[in-house]
Amino acid sequence: MALKLKIDYCGIVADYWKIINMRSDYRTNTLILDLALYANQEAREKNIKNVLLVRQFVFSSPDMDREEQYKQIKEPILDDKKKNINEFANAEDC
Repeated sequence: MALKLKIDYCGIVADYWKIINMRSDYRTNTLILDLALYANQEAREKNIKNVLLVRQFVFSSPDMDREEQYKQIKEPILDDKKKNINEFANAEDC
């Protein structure tokens, strides 16, 4: 499972996001995920180290399964004007 969301990163158009690391912290009752950007799915399959960028997410539930993790990443985040500021809200599952 991964997400498809196109961005321009330092002149490289990339669109494949994959969770590459997760850790549960039961002391703080949180789950920390590292979401990596690859140019595309082929670049990821060719070499797992072809990472362009990593975004980190922290959730208050340390026991989520992978499907729920991706769902949480896509959850809308509203600012004080009720505008969605989560860039992953419209990402496609792939």
